Parts: sequence; structure tokens; C-alpha cells
Amino acid sequence: MSTTEPKKATGNDESHGKNSYIMLNEFRRNDLLCDVTLVAEARPIACHKVVLMASSESFVTMFT
Repeated sequence: MSTTEPKKATGNDESHGKNSYIMLNEFRRNDLLCDVTLVAEARPIACHKVVLMASSESFVTMFT
């Protein structure tokens, strides 16, 4: 896994969301904690359901 280390968040830190996204992407890129695989144009893409659901009502419906 790469050693991208976001700044530690403290309560009202505006960078918390961005840093969380960076870490989730690192997990995905290293196939850590991925719980679903999407296929687009015959290419498998490892994903986190929670990230997909947070960004699309369609995925909420699909996974619940």
C-alpha cells in the first residue's frame, strides 16, 4: 500500500472529508475492504458499496 498520509482531522477540520476520500481510494487501489466489483466495458472495478451508495440513490436501491 502506498504511504499517502493525510493530515489528522480534528472535529471541525474542513479537510476531513477530502482526506477520508483519499484513504478510501488508497484502500480501493490496493483492493482492501472492497466488497463489490463493477464491470464496465469488460473491465472489473473493485469498489466500496458505502462509497457508491453515498454518491447515488441507484446504488442505495441496488444494495438494500
